[in-house]
Amino acid sequence: VLYNDYCGMNNGLMYAGSTRIYGANAFQALYDSYLMGVVLSVFMLNGGYVDYTIRVYAGYSTPPRIGSVSPDAIESGRLYYTGYYTIKLSNPPYLSAGEPFVVVVELRPQFPSRAYPLGCESYISGYCSNVIINRGESFVSPDGIVWYDLYNYYSKDGYGNLSIKAIISFYSSPPSGGGGGGCSAGGSSLGLVFILSLPVLFVLRRR
Repeated sequence: VLYNDYCGMNNGLMYAGSTRIYGANAFQALYDSYLMGVVLSVFMLNGGYVDYTIRVYAGYSTPPRIGSVSPDAIESGRLYYTGYYTIKLSNPPYLSAGEPFVVVVELRPQFPSRAYPLGCESYISGYCSNVIINRGESFVSPDGIVWYDLYNYYSKDGYGNLSIKAIISFYSSPPSGGGGGGCSAGGSSLGLVFILSLPVLFVLRRR
């Protein structure tokens, strides 16, 4: 399992005034393998559901503009609860050892004005202090076209990496099957919202 969020999900992100949010994590294959699934975190839906689309782009170290290239894998579905979901890929893409790849998640909450669906880690003194984020690891976007590196906001706001994980396998050929996964409930009392402006501003909402 490849991941960057060593602290784990304790906050959620959403763009103010938007009906969706895009998040992406960049990884590198450790060995010749198949990308079997994606662990997707959903933070706070406040009674609604969220529709998701996962796109995988092999050979990319940063997320491309949505629609500019065809993804190497794509899965869609609907989720109802806060927690972690393991989404199996119907057609696992092959990754060469050392090959970069990007997992892009698009989330469309039922009630966007009160949801914070994109799970992430953030620095909280006395609770989550082991947040480590580097350039080129996690990205966010209001439209899937213009992307922002979360690293640029850590020193000011304490935001870490997105809680998106990649499951890779040694298998010489991908096993059959696909579909969705389950969830484990969880949550927190904090929510974040992206203010859609240039430059992007982040505002912390506390319940």
